[in-house]
Amino acid sequence: MSTHLKTGDILHCRNNRLLSKLIRWATKSKWSHTAIYMELNGRPFIIEAQKNGVNIKTFDNWEKQYGYYWEAHRNLEMGHEVPFVDRALSKAGVTGYDFDDLILKHPWRIITGKWKREPNEEDDMYCSFFAMWCHREPDAYKMRPDEAFAHCEKHRGKYMKIR
Repeated sequence: MSTHLKTGDILHCRNNRLLSKLIRWATKSKWSHTAIYMELNGRPFIIEAQKNGVNIKTFDNWEKQYGYYWEAHRNLEMGHEVPFVDRALSKAGVTGYDFDDLILKHPWRIITGKWKREPNEEDDMYCSFFAMWCHREPDAYKMRPDEAFAHCEKHRGKYMKIR
C-alpha cells in the first residue's frame, strides 16, 4: 500500500524474476532496482528507468506488473515538490535506458574498481542513476541499486528509512 509514501520517496526493489536475481548475484546485494514514488493530482505514481527508458506508471499498475518487494527512503532535505516533480518528469518518455552502463561499465567497475567515464545528464539512464539524479546526488551515475540504498542508509541525516 502506498498511503505512507510521499513524493520523492526512493523505493529500493527486488523480485524473484531472473534479471533481478542476476543483478543481485552480480552485485552481491539484496536490491536489483530503484524507483521513485510521486503523487500527481492526488494519485500515486512510480517514475523509473526500465528497459523502455524513463517512464511513469500508476502505483497499482507498477505493483501488478513487477511484483516487487521494496523498502523506501525519504529525502529529509527535499524542498518544494514542484521542482522535484518537474526534474523527474523532464526525463519521462525522452530518456532511454543505459544498457551500456548495465552491461559494460558496471561490470568493468566491479572487476577493476575504476569507472570508464562520467556521463552528462542528457545520456540514457539506468534506474538508480535516475533516482539519485532526481535527488541531485553527486556521482549519481556511479550508483547501482545496492549503492543507492547504502548511500541513503549512510546519510541518515538526509535520508530516513520509511518502511
